[in-house]
Amino acid sequence: MIKFLDEKDIFKGFETERLILREWSRNDNDDIIEGANNYNIGKWTSVPYPYTQEEADKFFAKLPKKNSKEKFYFAVECKENKKVIGGASMATDERNIASGGLWVNEKFHGKGYGTELWRGVMEFCFNWVDTIESGFLEGNEASWNMHKKIGFKLTGETREWNKCVARGVPVTEIRCVLHKKEYLN
Repeated sequence: MIKFLDEKDIFKGFETERLILREWSRNDNDDIIEGANNYNIGKWTSVPYPYTQEEADKFFAKLPKKNSKEKFYFAVECKENKKVIGGASMATDERNIASGGLWVNEKFHGKGYGTELWRGVMEFCFNWVDTIESGFLEGNEASWNMHKKIGFKLTGETREWNKCVARGVPVTEIRCVLHKKEYLN
């Protein structure tokens, strides 16, 4: 169950049991570089590697002035230590279907943060959409396992994905979907 940080503006963020998803701040600069500057993050995401101050500057420059259902970017802060341990973003398309992704600093893998984070994002998005599409890169069994835990089903579709700049070559993305009625049951 998520709790909004501001009931009047849900796009300011929300809390899960152990995490706070909130708007990014320039104060998060060191944490984002620490967590994202890792080939093991980059090879499964659109996060560039190496992730330098220049990449962080580009990221902060492209952030929307205000998060909305059309597109939001959240920093993922661990309540225990107030450290930003990752990020999540989603966009809603003209069909009113949300899609996006997440990353978690490798130092925090294996602790259930990714699943908790992704469940929170699903619950958050189901405030305005009935369907969420996602994907994982071929070979990323940890990501597929996380999607399955939450209830995603494979669509049978794959696509060539050119956003994995860390690898420098197109990779295969396996698509999956989650419907609100199935998530809530």
